[in-house]
Amino acid sequence: MTSLLHALVEERRLDARAAMLGITGGVETLEGNLGNDEESSRVQAVVDFYGPSNFLKMDEARLPDGQLHYPADSPESQLLGAPIQQVPEKVWEANPIT
Repeated sequence: MTSLLHALVEERRLDARAAMLGITGGVETLEGNLGNDEESSRVQAVVDFYGPSNFLKMDEARLPDGQLHYPADSPESQLLGAPIQQVPEKVWEANPIT
């Protein structure tokens, strides 16, 4: 997933830092040179309020007037660069459950 986020940061002008914090612990190249060298910057926990768990199941669980996630202009489809049903391999990489 980190390579997918890195690839999309420039293309989609995403700020992937928040998502990356929970999945990049121990990656030396992401440490940078700021902060306190005597303290670990490794994230110990991530709390996700209302985050999606499976992009391909979100429309099934939506409220009657809730946002649709399958159309090409949905946030999930825009993140992946195509309607989510057309790129299952990208959905698998980006899904929080995988």
